[in-house]
Amino acid sequence: MSLAQHIHRRGGIYHLRLRVPSDLIHTIRRGEIHRSLGSSHPKEAKWQGNRLYGMILDIFDKLRRMADSKEERLAQLSEMSDSEREKTIGDLFDLATASVQELSREEERRLEAETDVQKLTGAVKTLVKNMADSVFPDTLDVLERSKNAI
Repeated sequence: MSLAQHIHRRGGIYHLRLRVPSDLIHTIRRGEIHRSLGSSHPKEAKWQGNRLYGMILDIFDKLRRMADSKEERLAQLSEMSDSEREKTIGDLFDLATASVQELSREEERRLEAETDVQKLTGAVKTLVKNMADSVFPDTLDVLERSKNAI
């Protein structure tokens, strides 16, 4: 399976790695973002990575819209200490990561429910077939006896 460019495997676990847009490097104070996707399965990692990637792009967009101009944005950021800025940005990325992981758990529950429904459907079909097989010969005997009685 081909994974997106921003999803990489480190050890046995997949990670999201992307560059921060040049206009936001000063704001975020880093050039790249790395987050563990917490999965060793390529399909799940691709799903989680793409969702997290989209959320991070939304965060970038929101950061750009925080201020109408570069000067206003710089003024807002200068009011924050380095630790406040790092913590706020880290919290945003952690929230996005947690959201993706919760969505992944919801998807797993949905898939389990679909599997259970398929199993139940198969069991019901088998039960109906077995009932039909056991009833059908008896019904034929009754019809034959009724026919012969006439």
